[in-house]
Amino acid sequence: MGYPKNFGELYIFELGVEFNRNGDGLIYIPPERHPNEFVWFGEDAHIQKIIAGDRSIVDVREMYFSESLPRVCRLMPDAPEFIQDKAASAVILIKLESHFNPDKVGKNANVALIDRRGKKTYSVTL
Repeated sequence: MGYPKNFGELYIFELGVEFNRNGDGLIYIPPERHPNEFVWFGEDAHIQKIIAGDRSIVDVREMYFSESLPRVCRLMPDAPEFIQDKAASAVILIKLESHFNPDKVGKNANVALIDRRGKKTYSVTL
């Protein structure tokens, strides 16, 4: 993901590589630009359920959010409140997927955010 110097338009590019059929080399996939669309990558089955409002998952989300938001605020004290909230929300979505899908998703979450207004970047790992 990137921005031009004036931070005017967001650019999201998907970059990929996969193993060849023999498993002894790599195949590089050409970059693909994703203009004006929301892009999901990775394991997200339970994230989709939370967005749909599945009550059994919403309760777990609330537990992770109440744990994560104070920690994010301590780790990013200079970030604006809306950045802290977005960071905590991203962290809990990763932790939520890890909770229900531990074989494919790790327990730690590293989230990086770009504040377009403030022209700053923030990162937090929980």
